Amino acid sequence: MRKKVFSLLVCMLLIMNGFTQKTFNKERHQLGFVSGYGNQQSLGVKYTYEVVFFQFQHYYRLSKSSKWQIDLLTQPQFNTVKFKPIDTVPQIESGIEFGVNVGILFRRQIVNEKVHFYTFISTGPHYVSGTPARQVSGFIFSDNFFVGMDFQISPRLNLDIRPGFRHISNASIKQPNKGVNTVILSGGFILKLEKYKNKVGKFS
Repeated sequence: MRKKVFSLLVCMLLIMNGFTQKTFNKERHQLGFVSGYGNQQSLGVKYTYEVVFFQFQHYYRLSKSSKWQIDLLTQPQFNTVKFKPIDTVPQIESGIEFGVNVGILFRRQIVNEKVHFYTFISTGPHYVSGTPARQVSGFIFSDNFFVGMDFQISPRLNLDIRPGFRHISNASIKQPNKGVNTVILSGGFILKLEKYKNKVGKFS
């Protein structure tokens, strides 16, 4: 899974080199904060690993046109978890995660500057304090795929909503390494750091 995500990131970076450089401008940085919740109930699996996410976001615009935008997304995060160490035992334990993800985000303007649709993939190193028996705890990689929408609520602030999927495992550095999959729903805010410019039909 991690190799596939890495390969997709490389392909996306190659695609970006083909975009015209004339669409760049100085307003490249945005900050965000997202909180969310994830579990396995919709996946039909036996293990339990519930996550509450607290993610800071930094968006660095790599390229843009009148309708499309591509960002480099960095996500430092600290998350709390609840899990069953043994699937057949009802005991629930608590733990933590922390780490950082880096990914590529594709954004499409759908209602002038007010509403955008986006998708992104990301991967990065994390530490997890405890996991179900199928996955050894400690150092892991977190691979993510999300789709979402953001809605402008003021000239410099957008509301952000995103469902997605995450896979964690350690690339077989240690065993067992069967991985933990999680379906996630998150929401938060995006703050534009630089001066807002109102250009009808274009990104600010």
